[in-house]
Amino acid sequence: MDDATEPASAEPRRADGDDSADGLGGVGRLLRAFGTLLGVHVEHAREEASSDVRRVREALVFALLAAIVGACGIVVLHLALILELRVRFGIASVEAMLVVVGIDAIVCGLLVGRARSRLARPMMAKTRALVRRTVASLTEP
Repeated sequence: MDDATEPASAEPRRADGDDSADGLGGVGRLLRAFGTLLGVHVEHAREEASSDVRRVREALVFALLAAIVGACGIVVLHLALILELRVRFGIASVEAMLVVVGIDAIVCGLLVGRARSRLARPMMAKTRALVRRTVASLTEP
């Protein structure tokens, strides 16, 4: 078998950890350190992505609740409130419907605002900051 095609693991390592025998020396150690550092970043990114996915799911649940509450309000409560407004205040049906629709719009707006607040933080902020610091430390002279 040709020396160039042998796997690098077949080369004996020196006890003192110096890789100069394989022709890479400090470059080999630097590449391994970079690989290890990259692995740490990937693991941190996975953890943060999992947390962000959980936040997105919660926001979607709030958005779904907003849609359900909005639909139920339109279907069930509109008629009851319109009739109550007509009887109690003696206003016309159209005016009673506008009042009820306005109340529903306020409730839906509050629920949508809650869903948006769950998404307000930037995604993977810690991972991006960690990568920026690492790149800055590796590129400093």
